[in-house]
Amino acid sequence: MVPIVSPERYAGINQTTISQSDLVGNYEQIILGYSVTPGYADEQKSADFQTSVTLQLAADGSINGDINNSWVYNEPWLTLTWANGFTAKLHVERGRDWENKVASTILLSGLNNEGTAIWGKKVN
Repeated sequence: MVPIVSPERYAGINQTTISQSDLVGNYEQIILGYSVTPGYADEQKSADFQTSVTLQLAADGSINGDINNSWVYNEPWLTLTWANGFTAKLHVERGRDWENKVASTILLSGLNNEGTAIWGKKVN
């Protein structure tokens, strides 16, 4: 098993069962595609700063309103499949949204099929 880094710092949130219907909603998602060139640390302060994008998981299993993109949940793993060939396997857990002062929300952490880290948090 490989360790997974959470998008939020630890808060001791009770890890109650997360159902498929709990996952339906809107998320902030960050694909951590930051590239690092060894030996150039000073020049890479924010060369390709990563920002969040909206991820919407619908009850019909579609992503962002497109039926060609789909998601499947097999607790505790969420698999996102995009029409462009990208897939992501994300660990699902409860955590605190420190930024928005939400005591408990759903967090997503994992990798896509190219090995790029992906983080997400449910915002509504």
